[in-house]
Amino acid sequence: MTSRLIRSAALHYERAMRQCEDCLFQASSLVGESLQASEKATTAELQSNKPRNQDPRSPTIRWQLQFTKTDAASQFPRSN
Repeated sequence: MTSRLIRSAALHYERAMRQCEDCLFQASSLVGESLQASEKATTAELQSNKPRNQDPRSPTIRWQLQFTKTDAASQFPRSN
């Protein structure tokens, strides 16, 4: 009776491990597909040669301009 229980438990364990392996394989496939899509999007963006956020009204450009002005002013203080 004990050996039957052990065999049954071993079979259940093997089935569970196969299911786990299948899930891990599916998850890794999805991650791989996601990475490929991300790489394609990045490549397409780099090849498009369209500068991003070049509108002076965009928050990024405004911050960069403000930072540049502030940084330059601190580097070269006025002497009265």
